[in-house]
Amino acid sequence: MEIRELINYPGYYIGENGTVYHENCYGELTVRQWDTSTGYPRVKIKAAGSVSRKNVYVSHLVASEFLPPHPKWKHYIWYIDGNPMNCYANNLTWMSPSEIQRYSKYVRH
Repeated sequence: MEIRELINYPGYYIGENGTVYHENCYGELTVRQWDTSTGYPRVKIKAAGSVSRKNVYVSHLVASEFLPPHPKWKHYIWYIDGNPMNCYANNLTWMSPSEIQRYSKYVRH
């Protein structure tokens, strides 16, 4: 499994399976994830130059590190298998609003 450092969140790393790690004085720790009421996993991490931590969707972190940059018109993340708990990089893709409307008939999100 490949692990990359998050550019906007120094000291934080993410695996291609969606696991978020934090490096501190005790070593490397796994950051706890929780689900929103809609079923999308999030983590609470601190951005560069920030004093407080903020809630970030795990899928956004995985997409920013492992997917190619999104085209201007495709700025929504789509879960290929329809499961928002599956944040593996190979399960995510960029889509436009019209593509989401077309494919959402076949896969429930």
